[in-house]
Amino acid sequence: MKKKLLIILASCFAFSGAAHADDTWKDLYVTRLMKLMSANPTYTDIALTDLDQNGIPEAFLIKKGIQGGINTGITFRDNVLSTIETPLNVTGGCLEDITVYDVDGKSVFVGKEIGRYTAEIQYYELSLSGNVLTCTRVSKNDYADYAALPYRDVYGDDFYTGDFPDRSKLHSFIELYNLPTHINVKPATAKVSVNGNMVDMSGIFVSESNYYKIRDVAMVLSTGVNRFSISWDEAQSAISITTGRKYSPVGGELSGDVDLTGVSVAACEARLIVNGEEHTLSAYNIDGNNYFKIRDLSELIGFTVGWDGASGTVTIENN
Repeated sequence: MKKKLLIILASCFAFSGAAHADDTWKDLYVTRLMKLMSANPTYTDIALTDLDQNGIPEAFLIKKGIQGGINTGITFRDNVLSTIETPLNVTGGCLEDITVYDVDGKSVFVGKEIGRYTAEIQYYELSLSGNVLTCTRVSKNDYADYAALPYRDVYGDDFYTGDFPDRSKLHSFIELYNLPTHINVKPATAKVSVNGNMVDMSGIFVSESNYYKIRDVAMVLSTGVNRFSISWDEAQSAISITTGRKYSPVGGELSGDVDLTGVSVAACEARLIVNGEEHTLSAYNIDGNNYFKIRDLSELIGFTVGWDGASGTVTIENN
């Protein structure tokens, strides 16, 4: 039986404090869309869909009609807004009606549209590799044996007042994207070694990356030069880290496999203060524990991370 996850979208903290959604992407999207639509008012439709499954949707500008298509796309990752390269082989309608299928543990996005020169419904598998959107023609029957997953996408076409895009209409449209999307989270299968010695550290695997609890990382590094202490800064609602200082366990570190059955998983932005300097990292919160990308932590704290593909092992150097 497939495991069911309740997916929520939030700002998260590992210790305490209220959660507040980070809406930075919304204002950036509105500003960029205003600029693009002012330069080319024939692009009247917008689709919001979270193809990279980071909790923030991509936005695609679409021109309708027989000569129409997807004009451009924008995405927001790691606090950076960037442009998506879009294909020419679709009308853009495939972004209006998307179904997400669980195909052997992988989320596969399938959109449908009416072809340019026929009344036939066509299906496309949608994939986002880096900043390139690909739409591959498929058959609906290809996914008949797979379960559909909960998913949220938004489509609209009323954004102009007269000949000019209306900022308030764009804001209202972006705000419609306030429900959770599916995030394909599963227990990490990678092994972990520290200085060549295997350690029993469980994590999660999301979007081709391994994420681990920050306290577990502190625990396995506690005897080396890259050790660090962790505390909760109540005044700044942030995780406080001091490198070179001994870690004090609180209980529950390295406590075994991650059980995702029936739990809430939150894509979020977490604040960390490392040696007095503030940073924000993308993370996932599972039952009150923050899971961070291991490479992000290595860059902040100073230890070295590698990947041994032959053995499927995350390698950590703590010398």
